[in-house]
Amino acid sequence: MLKVFRDNLKKLAWTLWLVIIAFILSLSMMGGGTQGPTDAQTAATVGGDSITLQEFRRRYEATEQQMQAIYGQSYTPEIARQMGLAMQALDGLVAHKILVAEARSMGLQTSEAELQEAILDLPGFQAETGGFIGQDLYSQILRRNSYTVAVFEDEIRDQLLVDKLNAILSDTTFVSDEETLNAYKDEVERAKIRFLRVADERYRDQVVAEPSEVEEYFTVNQEDFTIPEKRAIDYLLVEPALLAANLTIDEADLRTYYDANQAEYTQEEEVRARHILLTASGDDEVAAAKARIEEIKGRLAGGEDFGTIASEVTEDQATKDRGGELGFFGRGRYNPALEEAAFGGQVGDLIGPVESNLITQTGLHLVEVLDRRDGGTQPFEDVMGGIRARLMTERSQRAASELASDLSARAVDEEIRTGEGLQALADGEESASFHTTEPFSRLDNVPGIGRGTSFTAAAFDLETGGVSEAAALPSGWAILHLREIQPERIPELEEVREPVRSAVLDSKQADAARTALSAALDRVRGGLVFDELAEELEVEVTESAEFSRTGFISELGRAEEVAAAAFDTAVGGFAGPISTPQGTLIFELVSKTEFEQSEYLGEQDATRERLQQERLNSLLLSLIEERRAQLGVEYNQQLLDSLGVFGTATAGS
Repeated sequence: MLKVFRDNLKKLAWTLWLVIIAFILSLSMMGGGTQGPTDAQTAATVGGDSITLQEFRRRYEATEQQMQAIYGQSYTPEIARQMGLAMQALDGLVAHKILVAEARSMGLQTSEAELQEAILDLPGFQAETGGFIGQDLYSQILRRNSYTVAVFEDEIRDQLLVDKLNAILSDTTFVSDEETLNAYKDEVERAKIRFLRVADERYRDQVVAEPSEVEEYFTVNQEDFTIPEKRAIDYLLVEPALLAANLTIDEADLRTYYDANQAEYTQEEEVRARHILLTASGDDEVAAAKARIEEIKGRLAGGEDFGTIASEVTEDQATKDRGGELGFFGRGRYNPALEEAAFGGQVGDLIGPVESNLITQTGLHLVEVLDRRDGGTQPFEDVMGGIRARLMTERSQRAASELASDLSARAVDEEIRTGEGLQALADGEESASFHTTEPFSRLDNVPGIGRGTSFTAAAFDLETGGVSEAAALPSGWAILHLREIQPERIPELEEVREPVRSAVLDSKQADAARTALSAALDRVRGGLVFDELAEELEVEVTESAEFSRTGFISELGRAEEVAAAAFDTAVGGFAGPISTPQGTLIFELVSKTEFEQSEYLGEQDATRERLQQERLNSLLLSLIEERRAQLGVEYNQQLLDSLGVFGTATAGS
């Protein structure tokens, strides 16, 4: 596309926030659409609206330009593949189509006057003397960039609709002066500290929990020791493993399964290869790349090593460090042209140059076939043991499920409301056994069952005396009877004396740590070198990275109190002691950058606009996700596979 479009389409440019939204959507939805359209010129559909192949290519180029602006010379085709840039481009178009549809549903329109004004605002369509460049030159410029006048102007209309939608939604994103100031401070203010930290446990031997202290602590903090609701359960357990002992499977059944599931025992043909990839744009570059591959073939004929050359020259960053090695692979993993060459060759063959479509470039491959694995079906005799185990598991599981359902239905029909009645159901059933539990809470581990299972969910759905339907467990199926409910309650001190005592000790040792470090900090302020104190305490001094007022310090995690103290301390000063989950610390402020009021006034409007844009982006993302689910998105899988968009590997894709 013309540089004038890249640089000057201000109103019509694909904005960076939409690229970011597409990236978020591609992470959660890549490959999530259905097979969708098969028209070779349709990349995807959104509701009833099509995204054409040309639209996709143009969006990919625009997205690629955004990434080049971000990464500069570090941007490579490998980065594009790792980021799923092609899928980002397609989902960016999906997002755009959704927003256009939303704008239309709100009754928004683009007038011919607005369209003309937008076009005339573009420097690329302005004559040197001012005014419009004329219809002929206008049409020529569009044709050179794969546009017709109608398509280009439709895209402008759609973008103007999205601009109007953005303007309406922006009015709902109010940002206060206080929020603006705090955001600016978070952006520009930075601090760095050197700190030492001691574990509170080192003072454990220095504190005791007197009975009176335990009683006082419990009186003040009773709710912290609340015992949650607990339930005691009687249950029948039906175990497939017990049923399996009485099952037999004939060889005829094994053969029937084998014949009906040949695909499970058929191994696809695989080939092992390595390649060298060069990329080119335009006929001249393609010709030069082909000539370079012929030179490489000459070097190989002269005895040079393929892997060494590949490490030097290949543009496939994913295989560069391993000499172009692709490993064994089946069909459908790499670029179709690369695969066709590899599968069409024999071991030892050197094939190329092979041309492949890399969306916006041409790939030229030199492929060496290293090994092959023939496809085919494994003999019945080799797999019959595995089939027997599989059928045994399936049939015992099914039989156990049916028995559990039958027992559950009998419990309902016979109006069983006691554990004894439930136990009677198990009589005569070798694969069913009766069990009871001690009272347990929603978060407890139930012995023999586990924590957070369907058993617990079923137990807390029952009313006293109730019997559940069969609940699936890893070991089988359970039918539950609720024997007892113990309501949530505040316990007597004697029931929780040890936890309360431990809490008192924790509190007192934290107090002891703060007292000790407070005295130590007084010595530092009196002249003791901070590092000498650390040696005396047998701990290390750690220097943090710079952090903001938000309170996240990479070396400490979330530490709002430390961050607040840092910004209240003068450079070179000391602060603390401060308790953290890992212990108690004191610190020296190494550096601090605070905001300047005069600079803030100059950035206040820009900061407010940034916050408003962030809130607008969040609102748009939520809207796009909701409408995407409602409208449905379908990808042309066949087309995208041919372009390498959904490839799981990077080689030539």
